[in-house]
Amino acid sequence: MMIKNDIRKRKSQAAVIFLLSFLITLLISTSVSVLWQSQEQYDEAAARMHLPEVINIFNKGQHSDADEVTKNLQKQPETEEVMKENILLLRENQTVRFKDDSWFSSGTIIRAFPDQYSLTEGTRKRDGIYLPITLKDSKHLETGDIVTLKLSGQIKKYRIAGFFEDPFLGSTMTGFKQLFLDRKTYEKLSKTTEALNYKSTMVSLWTNHDTGKDFTSRIKELNGKTGFARKGTEYIEQPLMKMSAMALTDIFFGTDLSIQSAYADGHADHYPLPDRLIFGG
Repeated sequence: MMIKNDIRKRKSQAAVIFLLSFLITLLISTSVSVLWQSQEQYDEAAARMHLPEVINIFNKGQHSDADEVTKNLQKQPETEEVMKENILLLRENQTVRFKDDSWFSSGTIIRAFPDQYSLTEGTRKRDGIYLPITLKDSKHLETGDIVTLKLSGQIKKYRIAGFFEDPFLGSTMTGFKQLFLDRKTYEKLSKTTEALNYKSTMVSLWTNHDTGKDFTSRIKELNGKTGFARKGTEYIEQPLMKMSAMALTDIFFGTDLSIQSAYADGHADHYPLPDRLIFGG
């Protein structure tokens, strides 16, 4: 009788191990699929919206540096396109408020709505402010809600006119965010004395892919020739933004691999499985 019970116990353990192995394999394949699709979607969105590969922000007092760098970049064979744009850069905490909630960010870029960005909700025909779609759920916002900007102690209020897709700076994992105003409203705001201390210049760069060099080599040469990375204050490359945007997916994928390895090595007790597994959620 004891032998039969032992045999049954071993069969049950084998069945459990088989089931766990199947579930973990399914979880890994799902994670790989999600990671791959996320990367593809990011690349497709970046190409569709013609997002710059690099940006650098030049603060007030550095406008001459921005002019010099832009002219030097335009002369280089590694450059496909370079664009200089006036923006407002808010750095202080408590400068952007949604309803009763404050948005603390390393930097908030205020721009006139660029043509290449597309709305996921709302219309360009409205006057007001446009936010990245990631804030809609995280801050429980809707079109028509009020956004308050505080510039040099002065309060400016705008209604949300829509939400836009922003694969470059829209990730919740990145420190910098950007908000758009309709062009008329932006030009009016930028001319006020309250906005004077926030006036900055953003230089956007697209490199020439036909040089036969990879992105790292192209940008290294451009930085060496023009000092692009050194002369601004906020130098950001698109690959770093992509890495940040993919961070949560990568962490989840890495956790799955750790769990699989633990079960293979017989250390499953350190990684207890959840009561239930949800796929595709």
